[in-house]
Amino acid sequence: VKTALFASDANVGRLLMAIGKAQVPEPADPALSARLDPDRIDVRIGDVLAFAGGGVAAGYTEERGAAVFARDEILIEVALGRGEAVFEVYTSDLSHDYVSINADYRS
Repeated sequence: VKTALFASDANVGRLLMAIGKAQVPEPADPALSARLDPDRIDVRIGDVLAFAGGGVAAGYTEERGAAVFARDEILIEVALGRGEAVFEVYTSDLSHDYVSINADYRS
């Protein structure tokens, strides 16, 4: 996701892949499933709704998302539809050199 932010690549699929791979804890409400339900997930990139109801949000374009990604500060809000818990993550920008070093080496 950080490399997508660096490149202003507002591909919603990249964000959803990261959400799906996250280790999401069991919901407090036993009526909610432990599995993530894409139909309940909303993703906002800044003030732009990018994903809702199991698909790319009506009116979303990568150009609109990239305009938000071009800002100095970027807010990505993910609503999992699993209760009222809130979690915030702060991160820093990546330099071009950092991206190049980690893209070019092989282990």
